[in-house]
Amino acid sequence: MMRERLVGTAVGSLVVLALATCACGEAQQPAPRSEKNVLLITLDALRQDHLSFNGYDRQTSPNIDLLAQRGTVFREMVPTGCSTKASLTSLYVSQGYRHHQIMSHGGVLNERFLTLAEAFWAQGYDTAGFVATPHILAEMQYDQGFNRYEDFASQMGGDAGKFLGADRIVDAALDFLHGRTDERPFFAYLHLEEPHPPWIHDSPWLEGDEPAELFFKCTEIPTDEQLAAVDEAKRRNLIAKYDGAIHFADEQIGRLLDGLRQRGVLDDTIVAVSTDHGMELLERFSATHGLNPFDEVVKNFLVIHDPTSDSSQADTDVQGRIFDIGPTLLGLAGLPIPDDFDGIDLIHDADDLPEFAFSQCYNGEIVRSSTFKLVRITQAQQGSRLVAKFVPEGLMLFDLVRDPGETADVQALQPDQFWRMQEALEDYLADLGKEYEYSEELSDEELSEEALERLRSLGYVQ
Repeated sequence: MMRERLVGTAVGSLVVLALATCACGEAQQPAPRSEKNVLLITLDALRQDHLSFNGYDRQTSPNIDLLAQRGTVFREMVPTGCSTKASLTSLYVSQGYRHHQIMSHGGVLNERFLTLAEAFWAQGYDTAGFVATPHILAEMQYDQGFNRYEDFASQMGGDAGKFLGADRIVDAALDFLHGRTDERPFFAYLHLEEPHPPWIHDSPWLEGDEPAELFFKCTEIPTDEQLAAVDEAKRRNLIAKYDGAIHFADEQIGRLLDGLRQRGVLDDTIVAVSTDHGMELLERFSATHGLNPFDEVVKNFLVIHDPTSDSSQADTDVQGRIFDIGPTLLGLAGLPIPDDFDGIDLIHDADDLPEFAFSQCYNGEIVRSSTFKLVRITQAQQGSRLVAKFVPEGLMLFDLVRDPGETADVQALQPDQFWRMQEALEDYLADLGKEYEYSEELSDEELSEEALERLRSLGYVQ
């Protein structure tokens, strides 16, 4: 499939003709406007409080730690959703959920959206994507703007129902890097499924044998009886398996960085690492993410290492959003940010960030500032009776500074803050309620069997 798009830039009235998807090469390639390569890596369901550079007592992430020590760390990144589909769609198109409204696993990315890959391609980049999750397959049109896009949907064979590990993704990326004869800079995107369950990797922290399986499906709310069956030893092993998956993915990231180093391009490559959302590990009511509005799920991170820059590198205290990642990387590469993008360059334009960020869960919405969080729960989802014991239906306001564990509703104590955030939520809901003309969804019958098998292996479908 080939399509044409006019991509407006911030440079006067310059307009660049860009062609998306793997057919990009059929058209004349724009001349490169930058010599900086860009590598973006996201991990699935990764909690920032389980990363050693954030003070975690296990050395789960030495390679990410090294990037953080030598780069810039954003510790207040807000995902667009409590789920992979919503957040990664926002990452791809640099827009919030209210503008794409894609959450279900069969959601299709409409061609009207300008993707981050298209933005890089329009500036002369060779673009490649290597993704493990079945939520962003080419059959759902997430390959737009990539010269090469590997989602492995047709390559799994007898392994179609098995977890696709980070080693497979990194192997494919290294094959791309080692086989390049193109002199253009590259933009490469990798999405690793780890540490999303099931946890199939060895863990140095595991106590005895523990099968590589889901404790609970990722959108399941276990009953009291199911939770009671998970004794303290199994809880420790759940966390050990989760940490082991982080460690395995981090090793693969290290292998990828070594490949860049061996090819002599690491010093010319901006490397960014982030996640789509976090995950609860039985602290409250589940081992899941889609129905959980707390910060173990919706407070993420971004690490950027830019060896090509002499700018100061330090932690930042700004509250960014997942769809700010693309504009930030374009800005660091010295490239214009398309007008289609809602995101902000976190390095150069942080003062333009809005006060509030929004996240969409399966059962409600979140409005977050750097100090307060407003949660609206509708309980219109599976397991709502059980969730209601921990997250009651209605509105809750949390003081993130005084109560980082989010244990007490303070709306009665902070009426002004509550009303300001409620007004912002009402505006957000009004946007969601408008007729939306771009949504398209593939039914389970229309999805490939490979996609369905991988969704089943992750606990998304029966």
